[in-house]
Amino acid sequence: MNRSLARYLPPLSRLASSAQRRAYVGLPAYAAAFGGMTAQQIDSLLAADWRESGYDYLWFYRRFWREDLSPLALLRWLDLNTDLAEGLLTKVDRTSMAHSLEVRPPLLDHRLVEFMLSVDPDVLVDQRRRRGKLLVRRLMEPRLPPGHLNQPKSGFGLPVHRWLRRHPQVLRDAVRRLRDRGVLGRAVGSEFRRAWSLLVLDRWFTAFG
Repeated sequence: MNRSLARYLPPLSRLASSAQRRAYVGLPAYAAAFGGMTAQQIDSLLAADWRESGYDYLWFYRRFWREDLSPLALLRWLDLNTDLAEGLLTKVDRTSMAHSLEVRPPLLDHRLVEFMLSVDPDVLVDQRRRRGKLLVRRLMEPRLPPGHLNQPKSGFGLPVHRWLRRHPQVLRDAVRRLRDRGVLGRAVGSEFRRAWSLLVLDRWFTAFG
């Protein structure tokens, strides 16, 4: 159903994006979970000269995809080698060094990581409550204030859409420059959900193009 629906909806619409992601399984589903644009969305944005037939948009994740691992073990392995190494840790390292801070994540000691990768994934998840980090929760519960472990997860996402609502010209200018360069084949509005990707692409071309 989702696959059929995505085929007929405008590829950049919120409904089409949701349908595309729900239709995915395996590696495409994992990549989509991190919020990047789908192959259909990228191709619908790029000008014809910038599209490459058969290009593998998932090559980065595909390098670490392993069919021999159970689903949860595979997720841990992929996260360790992709988003954690190339995303979160890179951002923390650069940001902290820019402010003369020394950050040392203790839970990433290689001995601890190697041990945790050997632990049966079934004992790491509270199946009844559908919550992860079970061992960490049990270890830290007597050491933290009551209710602390029940707080919702808080990430480090940037309020991009709030910024763009206040300063819509920033995205309009970025899209205009990308279209003038012949990179984009269409315009998008300030409500575009993947606006950050276009802003970064514009800055890359400004710096290196």
